[in-house]
Amino acid sequence: MVLLLLIAICVRQLFIWKSPEMYKAFLASLAKAKEKKADAKIIPDVDNVKKKVDVAWTKIEPQCDWFGNDQKDIIKKTCEEKSSPSDWKIVRLFVSSTFSDFFNEREVLVKRVFPELREWCRDRNLKLIECDLRWGVPRDTPSKQTIAICLEEIDKCMDVSNGSPLFIGLLGERYGWIPSDAEVSPDIREKYKWVDGTSITSMEILHGVYRTKNPNAAFFVRNSSVLSDIPDSHIRFFMDKDPLASQHLKILKEKLVAAIPNQIYTYEPRFKKLSKVGDGKEPRVELEGFDSFAKNTMDFLKRAILRMHPEQESKEVNPLHQEEATQWLYVLDKANNMVGRQTERDLLIKYLTEGQQEHFERTSSSKSQLRELKDWDVLDGDVPLCIVEAPSGWGKTTLVSSVIKDVVKNQKDIKVFYHLVGSTPSSVQIEKTLQRLISALISNPDKEEIAMEGRKYEDQISELKKALSHFRQRQSDKLVIIIDNVNALSNSDTLHHLSWLPPRFPPNIRCLISTNQHLPTLSRLYEHPTLKMSLCALTQDELANIATQYLGTFSKKLHPTQLSSLLKKTKVDNPLWLSLMAEELRIFGSFDLMDKRIAEMPTSLDGFLVQVFERLIHEDQGQNLVKKALCLIACSKYGIPSDYVLQVLGDAKTKKSIALMEWLQVKRSLKPYLRTSGFLEEMITFSHDAVEKAVCDHFLSEKSDVCHWNTVLADFYEFWCEKTHSRVSNLLYHYKKARLLQRMVEFMRSDKHSVLYTSPFQRSDYLKDCRCRGLADSVIPNTMPVMLCHSCSSKSHGFSPAASWPNKMLCVVCGDHCLNQSNTVHARTCMRHAQSRGKDMVKCFLCNFAVSIKNTSRGPTPSPGLLCRFCGFGNGAKTCAVLSCDRL
Repeated sequence: MVLLLLIAICVRQLFIWKSPEMYKAFLASLAKAKEKKADAKIIPDVDNVKKKVDVAWTKIEPQCDWFGNDQKDIIKKTCEEKSSPSDWKIVRLFVSSTFSDFFNEREVLVKRVFPELREWCRDRNLKLIECDLRWGVPRDTPSKQTIAICLEEIDKCMDVSNGSPLFIGLLGERYGWIPSDAEVSPDIREKYKWVDGTSITSMEILHGVYRTKNPNAAFFVRNSSVLSDIPDSHIRFFMDKDPLASQHLKILKEKLVAAIPNQIYTYEPRFKKLSKVGDGKEPRVELEGFDSFAKNTMDFLKRAILRMHPEQESKEVNPLHQEEATQWLYVLDKANNMVGRQTERDLLIKYLTEGQQEHFERTSSSKSQLRELKDWDVLDGDVPLCIVEAPSGWGKTTLVSSVIKDVVKNQKDIKVFYHLVGSTPSSVQIEKTLQRLISALISNPDKEEIAMEGRKYEDQISELKKALSHFRQRQSDKLVIIIDNVNALSNSDTLHHLSWLPPRFPPNIRCLISTNQHLPTLSRLYEHPTLKMSLCALTQDELANIATQYLGTFSKKLHPTQLSSLLKKTKVDNPLWLSLMAEELRIFGSFDLMDKRIAEMPTSLDGFLVQVFERLIHEDQGQNLVKKALCLIACSKYGIPSDYVLQVLGDAKTKKSIALMEWLQVKRSLKPYLRTSGFLEEMITFSHDAVEKAVCDHFLSEKSDVCHWNTVLADFYEFWCEKTHSRVSNLLYHYKKARLLQRMVEFMRSDKHSVLYTSPFQRSDYLKDCRCRGLADSVIPNTMPVMLCHSCSSKSHGFSPAASWPNKMLCVVCGDHCLNQSNTVHARTCMRHAQSRGKDMVKCFLCNFAVSIKNTSRGPTPSPGLLCRFCGFGNGAKTCAVLSCDRL
C-alpha cells in the first residue's frame, strides 16, 4: 500500500515538473469523467419518469372542482365582497416562482409594477399588499413550517377575494424544490391535499389557481431562447438537470395552457451581463427587456382588481366631504401602524372626551402679537389648547391618527373635526383648512358652503369668530377639533401664521394641535397658556415592534439577531427612520445577503437617505431623472409646479419634455420622500426636512452644482413657463442663485411683468447684487454724479419697462418712482465707472451723450440721476449706481 502511494506521488510530481499543462489536462479529464458518472446515476428510465408524473396528475385531477362549472359564477362570487365605502379595502397579491432564476423578474415587479399598481389602487380606496417570499421565512425555520407559510399566504389572499386570489406565476425551466414525504406534516397533507413527489411551487399553483380555475391568476412563461446566451457557469441556476423535474414542469405548463389559455403570457428577455452581488459570492445574471412583461402584468392585475372591486358611477361630490373621506383613509392607514405610546394616547382621549387635564404640562403666557384676547370672544371658563409637540419623525401623526380613530368610532355623541396637514395636496392651504373648520362649526354647512367659497383670509377669520360664538350657545353639542402638523400650513413662514387660532375655546369644544419644533409655530402657539404634551423617544423594544409590524404586513420577518443588529448598528432613534429602513429591507431581493445589507446600513438618517438615493439613481438606468428631480426640487423656491413637471425635467431650450411614464416611474421611486402642496399652485416638494438636507449635503455641496441646477430652472421659467406670476417670482430667484446677473438685469429692464409682479423693495433687493461695490461718495476724488441728458430724462422706460413716468423721476437702479419720496438721494459713480468728458462734463447714464454737471442757462437742461429709498438706503447712497454686469 505504501509502495502504491509512493508511485502515485512520483507520477504526480513528474507531471508537475515536466509538463504543468499536461497535469492540468489530466485533472480536467478526471473531473469530466466523474461528472459523467454522477449524471449517469441520476438518469432514470424515461418511461418510469413519465409514469411518476402521470401518477401525480391522476391524484390532482379529481381534486379540481371546476369541471363543468361556469367561470362567470366564480367572477360573480368574487365581486360580492362588502365593505364600508369610507374604509380601505384590502387587495392581497401572491407571487409564485422559483427563486434563483427569477430574481430579475421579481425586481421588476417589486420596484416597477407594484409601486404603480399601489398608487392606482389608492385612487380607488384600495390598499395593495403584495406577498413576495424571496425572503421573510427565518433561516432556521423547519421545512414543514416553510411549506405551511407559503400555502397559508395564499389563504390570506383568498380571504379577501372570496376564494379567487390575485396570483402571479412565473415559469421558466426549473420545477423547484420537491420536499420529501417526511418534510410534509400530516396536517398540511390533509389541509392542502398534498401530492407526493411535487414541488412547493407546483403546490402553490395547484392550491391558488389550478384546482379552482382561478380567473384572477396569470402566468408569465419566459422564452427559453435566453438560455443560449447565459454563461455555462450560471446555466445551472436556470435549468433542471433532473429529468423527473423537467417532465413535471413540461406537463404542468401543458395543463395550465389547457385550463386557462387566456391567462398565459410569454415574454422574451435578453441576457445583459454578470453583476457582482457581494464579497465572495458568485456574480448574478442580469437580464433586460422586461417592458412587455411589466405592461402585461399591470394590465392583467388592473382588470382582475376591477372585477373584484368595480368602480362606482361617478357622482357629483361635495368637495368638503371628499376631502374628509380622503383624510379619513389617511387616518386609518397611519393609525394601523401605531406601536407604543399607549399612555399618551389614553391621556389625550380622556382629555378630549372627559376633559381630564391633570397629567399635562401647563405653559404660561408670553408676548402676543396677533392673537390678543380682546380680539376674540373669550370668557371665563373657556378651555386652553392642548399641544402635542415632538421632533419631526417621532410619530406624532401616527399618535394623533390613532386618537382620531378611537374618538370617531367610540364616541358617537361627540362630533369630531380632524385635519391632517400634508395628508392631501389641498390640506396645506390655510383657506381650505379654515373653510372645513367653519363648516364643522356651523349647523348647516351645505347651505353656507357657497358663501364661504372664495372668501379672503381676513373674512374667513371673522366668519370663524362668529361660528365659535354661535357654537358656544349650543351647549348640548360637543365638538372635538384635532389639527395635526400645523407647522406645515402654507403660511407657516409669514407674520399671519396661526393668527386664526383662538387663544381659548368655548367649554363645549376641545382642541388638540400637534406640531414639530418649528420655532415660528411654537412661538405663536405658546402666546397664551396651553396644555402641553412633549413626546419622548420610543424604546428599543417599541422600535423593534415597528419594524416587525411593518414587515409582517408583507409577510416578511427578520431573525431576532438581524433585528437586534439593525437597531444597534444604525443607532436608529425615531419611527420615520426605522420605517424607511424596513421598506428598504422589504424590497431587498436576496435573503443570503440580508446580514451584509444590514451591516451596510448607515448610522445616521442623512447617511441612510443618501444610500437610498444612490440606489435609485443606479436603478434609473442612466436616464439621470431621479438625480435631476432631487436636485431641482432642492434648488427650487417652493418646489416644482406639478402642472409643469414634465417640462422641468425635460430640456427647456429645445422645449422637449419627458414622457409621462418616465415621470410616473420617478415619482413612484421617490414617493416616500415627496409630497404635493401649495397655495397659488400645486407644487411637488420634499416630505421631510431631513430629505432636503441629505440632498443638499450630498448632491449640492459644490457651488458649481448649485449654479448648474438653478440655471436649468431659470431656463425653464424664462423660455417655457406660461404662468406669468410664477415665471417672474421664480425666474428672479433662480437668476440670483445661479449668478446669472446679466440675464437678470436684461429681464428686469425689458420685461414689464418684472415690474408688475414684484415690489420695488424686491427689485432693489435682487439688483443690489448686480451693483458695483465701489464707493462713490462725493468726498472721494474722481467720483462723479449720475446725469441724464435732456432727451433721455424726458423719455420713459429707460430703467423700468412698465413705468410711464419720465426717466428723471425713476430710480436709476431699480426703476421705482422717486417723486415726493423721502430719503431720495442723487446717484453717483465710483472712480472706475466715472465717465468724464472734460471739466464739469460726464456721459449721459443712458445714451453716453456729453452733458454738464452744472445747470446752465444755455441749451437743454440735464437731470441728475436718483436713487429710491430702497436703493439709496444706508450705504446705498454712497455706493456706485452702475450695474457691474452692464456694458457701459
